[in-house]
Amino acid sequence: MKKAQKTEAESLHYNMNRRIEILKRNIFKPQKLINHLGNKLINPILGERMVFQPSYIDVEPVSKCNLACVFCPVSGWKRAQLENLSFEDFKKILKQLPFLIEIKLQGMGEPFLNSDIFKMIEYGNKKGILMNTYTNGTILNKEKIAKLFCSPLFLLSFSLDTPDKKTYQKIRGRDMFDVVIGNIKLAVEEKRLSKSNTIIQIWCVANKDNLKDIPELVKLSKEMGVDRLVIQTKLNSWNLGSIKKRFKDIEENIFEEKNMAVLNGASKLAESIGLNFCINTENYFSKDKPCNIPKMSAYIAVEGKITPCCVNPDPQVMSMGNIYKENFMSIWNSKKYRQLRRSIKNDNLPYFCKECYKAKNGR
Repeated sequence: MKKAQKTEAESLHYNMNRRIEILKRNIFKPQKLINHLGNKLINPILGERMVFQPSYIDVEPVSKCNLACVFCPVSGWKRAQLENLSFEDFKKILKQLPFLIEIKLQGMGEPFLNSDIFKMIEYGNKKGILMNTYTNGTILNKEKIAKLFCSPLFLLSFSLDTPDKKTYQKIRGRDMFDVVIGNIKLAVEEKRLSKSNTIIQIWCVANKDNLKDIPELVKLSKEMGVDRLVIQTKLNSWNLGSIKKRFKDIEENIFEEKNMAVLNGASKLAESIGLNFCINTENYFSKDKPCNIPKMSAYIAVEGKITPCCVNPDPQVMSMGNIYKENFMSIWNSKKYRQLRRSIKNDNLPYFCKECYKAKNGR
């Protein structure tokens, strides 16, 4: 395997920290640890009906965003009219899922547009759950960042695709580059002052506009003092024609020789300057390597609807049920979920799963 094809699973430092933190927070909660092990080891080998609950979920705090990124469908979609997830509804979700180990508080919108997010993080921390969020970094400020580290996240991820201000505006739709850079620096400093173990990372979505800039982004990440830089290598349009058209001009095949050369160079640079650098290719599935996400995790949208995964988070594409109206375990082993698992096992993929099964050289 070429170096630039390193997956997130091989990011040893991050995963070791994660395992230690899970054990530390749940050592006196044997039921949670048993469910976690069952979810990781038993559920994937089962057929259609799951025995263990997910130990990791995505929860969407807000369905709207203040940016208009070229690779994101949120700008202009009807779901932006939905109300934010309330703290009370967040507690209802956790009540139905008592064995959770980890939550990613992020969906298709910008999480910090929901002012209740700080309460959600604190509540999850008190329950021993690893709380993560991914943000575009534009809503934060010094006061909010200080508040964020009063009940720290396990992972705070900033979306930043380029070290170049003009390219940033082209990709993200607004001139917010300096704001984001300033907030990343503030977060790194607050982490130092509070002596927090929060992992601060930058998440970059590789595309035709920014791929050549990734080595410089490695340098910038190191200068700012973040813990790691992750490169997302694939865009997903859920096989919907309207989104496919938008991706046509920006999607890049990272496995082409010229692109691999750039990423290999960035990887070597990161190694030489001591930056944890990860090129995420773990969601490239095949018949021999099927997707197990619908057996292990779930995505809960702001209105309570459950979708099979965070790659296809729009309940208008597929909704398995509503956690505010139904018991989670009834949904988890419902006819819809069992049919989806059967379809994946038989390689009879629904249309919204097919993009994750594209051959690496067949984009």
